[in-house]
Amino acid sequence: MQNFDLYLEPTYFIDSHHPAIVEKAHELVNNIESEVDRIKALFYYVRDSYYYSPYHVVFNPYKLKASTILTRTGVKKGYCIEKAVLFAALCRVINVPNRLIFCNVRNHIATDNVEKVLGTDLMVFHGYNEVFVSGKWVKCTVAFNKSLCDKLNVAALEFDEEKDQVFQEFDKEGGKFMVYENEYGTFHDVPYDLWVSETKRLYPHLFKEGGNEEFLLMAQKHALK
Repeated sequence: MQNFDLYLEPTYFIDSHHPAIVEKAHELVNNIESEVDRIKALFYYVRDSYYYSPYHVVFNPYKLKASTILTRTGVKKGYCIEKAVLFAALCRVINVPNRLIFCNVRNHIATDNVEKVLGTDLMVFHGYNEVFVSGKWVKCTVAFNKSLCDKLNVAALEFDEEKDQVFQEFDKEGGKFMVYENEYGTFHDVPYDLWVSETKRLYPHLFKEGGNEEFLLMAQKHALK
């Protein structure tokens, strides 16, 4: 028997009990009766209201909390883990089990500048979600907002209660697809220590003296508006 309660409970990062998260979730699903349509309302809010930014990665645990992501001021943007955390928290408010999945990805929707700094086309710890709906677990990805996908000539991933939606087409003509490698499994909360250790292991140069500063300077110069 699956422990669905685990994927409904608030956690440190997925703080679904926070008043701001509760208020936003209820606001988004107000007057929507169908569970599938309620999930879609949350999915598209996170997907399209928060611009995907691979330059926004921070290792401060407090800044990765769903409530922090929701309430911070300025332009709404986030990387895949942040957006997955926020989506999970909103779903748990409306009693929909939602868990996190992490894996490494090639052919990721990232700019050449990011790959240049990372020294590889392997994006570490790409995060997405798995939602329990219509009697089964369905994988979905809120990371890439539609406006970015349109800009890059990529088909945006939709929410489909019948089948998984994780294999992002890289472009509409070339037939190049994202490849998922080394899935770390499913989690009820962000495995913070594992994420940090894997990032250090696969991008060691970013953690040398000056490494993070170089990345931040590049990010300021090339960040998508």
